[in-house]
Amino acid sequence: MIMSCKVPLLVYCFVPVTVLLLDCLHIAVSRPGLNGSLGLLCGQKDSRPFADVTKAAGDVVGVALETRQGSAGNAPELAGYPDGFVYVYAMPKRFTDHVFNRTAAYHDTQYDTDVHLHRFLLTSRVRTLNPEAASLFYIPMYLGYYLNTQWSFEKEDGAPFKEGVAHASRFVSDALDHVRTSWPFWNRTNGADHVAVFGYDNGRCDAYGFLKDARREVGQLISIQANGDLVARSWAHQYDPDRAPDDFFCHAPGRDVVVPMWLKPNRIVRPLESNRSIPLLYRFSARDQHGARYGHEIRKELHEQWVRDPFPGSDFAARTAEETLADMSRAVFCVTPPGNTQDTARFWKAISMGCIPVSFFRAFDRPFERSRLLDYDTFTVNLETDDITGRLNDVIRAILDDPARLRTLQDGLARVQELLQYDKTTESGSCYGLILKELAIRATGRGAASKNM
Repeated sequence: MIMSCKVPLLVYCFVPVTVLLLDCLHIAVSRPGLNGSLGLLCGQKDSRPFADVTKAAGDVVGVALETRQGSAGNAPELAGYPDGFVYVYAMPKRFTDHVFNRTAAYHDTQYDTDVHLHRFLLTSRVRTLNPEAASLFYIPMYLGYYLNTQWSFEKEDGAPFKEGVAHASRFVSDALDHVRTSWPFWNRTNGADHVAVFGYDNGRCDAYGFLKDARREVGQLISIQANGDLVARSWAHQYDPDRAPDDFFCHAPGRDVVVPMWLKPNRIVRPLESNRSIPLLYRFSARDQHGARYGHEIRKELHEQWVRDPFPGSDFAARTAEETLADMSRAVFCVTPPGNTQDTARFWKAISMGCIPVSFFRAFDRPFERSRLLDYDTFTVNLETDDITGRLNDVIRAILDDPARLRTLQDGLARVQELLQYDKTTESGSCYGLILKELAIRATGRGAASKNM
């Protein structure tokens, strides 16, 4: 059993710029199946500097890395992005508030990054009311919720997904046409200084097969999306193989901003805060839901591997969302396989619950990684799919057998938990702050880029 001891936690706050001194938590670890050995994660005070999560981007836009004293996780706070560099278009309400006049049959909040980022920007200091002073232009359109009002798995309840995506693509086309015809700014750069959220699973990709002239209509628009797949995959391609997206239409590395899937801010559970009695947690359905390729078949392989050779003390089951969160708060590692796309809500839920995610990203830009704002190797375990049958158990066992390595991952996870929450109350120390850093990087590059267009 893996448990935290009941001694009081003492926190020592020497904070000379970026150095945090924490009293060491004594954690007794008993790993079932591993000779019942006990490991002491740490027996003395630990002093280490924060990871420089703004290493490259800071050189570009002058990021200052600060520490917020009194924060439970002592998360780094990103400051230094400029004031007044984003102009937010006042779009007709048919593209924003009026989409809520219809009911979404599925996922009524999961794809609401567009809604919440828009509302955040309206009161953020990065907003300017003078478009001539702006470096970037934000186009509000509540595409995620709108798409979920246009389709359903059950035909009698609504349109099938293909028809729903077609409706959503026309919604995008109408919004971009309105921007082009109502303001002069898009045409100056073919949209290269314009930003919009494509919050659904495949981001901008799904629209490709249903726009009459996708490249012309989308132009050089910067997409904020959860899809960082470097290989073009889309539902549109499945319906019409001859219309396969190409040339990074789905995700343009370095131009688009990859963000976490929007989730309502959860109560954060620190990795060392609770009794973690489950060494390896599997909380997903392994049954085929949308065809043989669902989950890239990784879910099926993980279940088969667990049946053949279950990790000692592990737990595999499908549970409700509430039960899954509770179980994640009691687990050390959480397996987070893909669903329709490589990104999955379970990955982000595991982080908020203090459970180290075990992921299977391939040829995928994870949020804020390309700009070196985050180093996922410091708080996650990412495996190749070929490692499921050969190495998954060995990798987890090796980390549990190395208390110092486990503690390093748990410390790294604690440092980023707040940064990966969409929490408006802590702008620069939340996911919104990281998004603003990404936008500031692109705004900085716009000066030289626009002169060459």
